[in-house]
Parts: sequence; structure tokens; C-alpha cells
Amino acid sequence: RASFQWHSRYLGVLIGPLLIPLGLALARAGDLAVAVLVIVGVLSGPFAVPTARDAKSNAAGWVDEASDVLGRGDVVFAAISDIPLLAHYLPDGLRYATTTGPVDDPLAADWRDVVERFGRTDHVAALSPLVDTLPVGGNVVVTCPTAEEADLVGWPTFIQLEIRRCREAAHHLVGRSDLRLERAFPHPPRAGSPHETRLLTKVAAPAS
Repeated sequence: RASFQWHSRYLGVLIGPLLIPLGLALARAGDLAVAVLVIVGVLSGPFAVPTARDAKSNAAGWVDEASDVLGRGDVVFAAISDIPLLAHYLPDGLRYATTTGPVDDPLAADWRDVVERFGRTDHVAALSPLVDTLPVGGNVVVTCPTAEEADLVGWPTFIQLEIRRCREAAHHLVGRSDLRLERAFPHPPRAGSPHETRLLTKVAAPAS
């Protein structure tokens, strides 16, 4: 099923080409150009709307705290679209995974053939090798969107699948007997896409 997705920021690609004819027109407009520039300057100045630090990114509320706890080799499990943001801000040396398994390049969100990949991968089984190789005392960060089923209506199919699989895998990780819930990180109430983030610690070797 096709889904039309649009955001006003996509218009940014048009700004550069539009500035060229606009500059030429203003250069020939004389006093009118000065008046236009004054009006634009006035309108663009005093109406800036202040935003909270956490309004853009859900990660901002917990990344600093988690960075003090996480060490080399620890595992971060998140939705595909969240991995690059987390990899940018979290410490080096972490291992990342999504519902399709370990991530080779955490600075890129790999959506290639994702629906087909969902169909041929077991998102729970894909996480087990990463967690099994953690030493006792190692950490797993689990963060997934909390959108309800009703909120997913009209979203692209691959996004719906990813969110459902993320929640299922998170439930599995939280329920593992060799992992202990250490901390739940609150997210800012004004964040546009609420997530639930938890820190788990390895407390025992995996059951054989």
C-alpha cells in the first residue's frame, strides 16, 4: 500500500535555486528592493517561537544519563530510524541492533527491502546472540516508540511493522531472566513521538 508522506522541510531544496532569480530581481528593483528587505527583516525577527530543548528529540532527555553508565561492548536496541541519532550522541564502542538484527553502520538507517527483511528474520532470535555474549554486568538499552495501535492507522506499512516488532522484542528483552531492569528513563511530555527507554543489566549467564 502506498502512503503519501510529506514534511515542509523538504521544500528546503528549492531555496537555493529560488535565491538566484530573487537576488537578480531585487538588484534591479532599486528603492523597492530596500523596502522589501526591511519588511522581510521585520517579519522574520520578533516572531521566533521558543522551543524546549527536548521538543525535537526524545533522546535528549536520557542520553546524557545513559552515557555515564554505558561501556564498550554494551548493546543498544532501538527502532531502525532511531539508531543514527543514538549512535551520534552515545559513546563510541557500543553495539547496535534493530528488529532485523545487528547493525553494521549505526550512522545510517537501512530501510532497503525492509518489509521483505521483516518477513525472513525472527526479531527476537536476532537479538539473542548479542545479549548472550554480554558479560555479567554488561548493559542493554532498550528504546521503542509507544504509539498505540489506533495511532498507527494511516501510517506506512513498514513503519507499523517496525513499531510492533520493536515493542515485541523489547518485551522479550525485559522478560529475560538473565537481565535485570536497572532504570527507566522518562521522556519529556512535549516530545512529538513518545518512546519508552529502559536500561537492563546482565546478571547471569544465559540459560542453556
